[in-house]
Amino acid sequence: MFEMTAVVPKCIDEATSVMEVALDAVCEMSSGVKKIERTAVIVASCVDSTKVLLLCGGGSVHEPAHAGLVARGWQRGAVCGSVFGSPPTAHVSAGIDSLANLQGPNGPGILVIITNCTCNILSFEYAVLQARARGIQVETALAADDAFFGTEYAKNCRGFAGCCLLHKILGAAAASVLSLAQLKELFDRVSRNMRSIGASLSSCLLPGSPASSVLPPGTVDVGLGLHGEISLLQIPFEGAAPLTHLLVGIPMGKGEVPVRGKTTAINAGSIALLLVNNLGSTTDLEMSILSYHALRKCATAHATIVGVHSERHMTLLDMHSFSLTLLVVEDEADLKDVLNTDALQGPLMKFHSPQLPGLTVPGPLTALQLARREAEAAGRVVAAPTTSPLCTASSRSSCRLRLISTGLTRMCAMVTSVAACSARRLRCWKRCLTFCGRPTCGAPSHISLNPLPTPLPAPRARFTARCFSAAATARRWRSRAAAQWRPCAWRPHRTVSMCRSSVARAPVTAPWWTY
Repeated sequence: MFEMTAVVPKCIDEATSVMEVALDAVCEMSSGVKKIERTAVIVASCVDSTKVLLLCGGGSVHEPAHAGLVARGWQRGAVCGSVFGSPPTAHVSAGIDSLANLQGPNGPGILVIITNCTCNILSFEYAVLQARARGIQVETALAADDAFFGTEYAKNCRGFAGCCLLHKILGAAAASVLSLAQLKELFDRVSRNMRSIGASLSSCLLPGSPASSVLPPGTVDVGLGLHGEISLLQIPFEGAAPLTHLLVGIPMGKGEVPVRGKTTAINAGSIALLLVNNLGSTTDLEMSILSYHALRKCATAHATIVGVHSERHMTLLDMHSFSLTLLVVEDEADLKDVLNTDALQGPLMKFHSPQLPGLTVPGPLTALQLARREAEAAGRVVAAPTTSPLCTASSRSSCRLRLISTGLTRMCAMVTSVAACSARRLRCWKRCLTFCGRPTCGAPSHISLNPLPTPLPAPRARFTARCFSAAATARRWRSRAAAQWRPCAWRPHRTVSMCRSSVARAPVTAPWWTY
């Protein structure tokens, strides 16, 4: 990681007013929501007072979460904090009071969904305590789906993209007239079977601020948090398929990356939902490729994916990253709150049943198929592709090419061995000339002879005696091996020991290419 000091321009006016202007734009472009004055809270314009109302919230720059989830069949209110900051308790209290006034004094209650973060818990829980003291029926649900800590310490898990899937399920269930206690039970059942993990190829740039640090090129950050918190590890990026397979294995409890706690493995044959979330600036083309590999990895792990969705829901500004969320369906009756929600929630986060492999239609005919059709129309006998004359001739040519390639390879090895042996012999001759003044070991006659030094020093005299003894031994070996080894015309005076030390020579009766 290295420091960056330049501020990257963004399409904003002032860094301190981005959240207020963005919320005003949401209210102006949608007729179904309105903003509470002097707060960063938006609520639905009209609600059904006979049903439980949902309130969510957290820091900004995760759009479309949380403000974009205030819609029909979804949340009825959202409390937005500053950039990567939790909303103040006063704003949370304003949101609860507004929904309670729309319900009336005997309403079915309000469910506050909190994204697991220390600051969020402090702000929301304190506001809930104040609301209960005022007589408002309100409950809280802590969304914690990050697989960073495994399933052993579920309460320590950070809230991630699975929070949006929880909002969808609870919103559809609340629209079907479930009580507050039933919604709380549904939340507990769904949240303990939901796991998310993310990966990033870059860091994010806050509005009006320089990048504090960036990832080295070619590195991927696995297991990062929603606010750039510490990740599991950084690994080299080797492609979409290896990265996706690694990420799918983590929430399934079968990954090679050790998480901070134990993870209960997902059993083979389990029914699950897959959410591929775009965490920032990942293109649609990349998201399609990631979804393709994620579906096939789940299939190889024998997990039955009954619904898949790929879109932007929980983001981190312009971070080039994505996340995978797996929800194991414990009760198949819960699927109706996910797969059949067109009438309640519209097209927002619409899940589809995957088809593996994808369906295809017949395409244009190949040249071989056209030739077969013409031959059959003319009444000619169509030979099988493997027995046709063209394929037979091609097979024979391939065999001949393989034989020629093998012969050339052996010839190259033989020439390389000859060159190495010649170099060793030349070094031997030079050493003999240096020490004793005359060549031994069968030196050719064109090498000049130097007179012997008189008298020879003791070390050189011993070496000269050894050289003459080695020459005599070599001559004896050559006479004995003449019947077993084929003579080499371009390498005279080659000893048997040298032949054996370089490359094995074939018998005289063997062809030349077996050298």
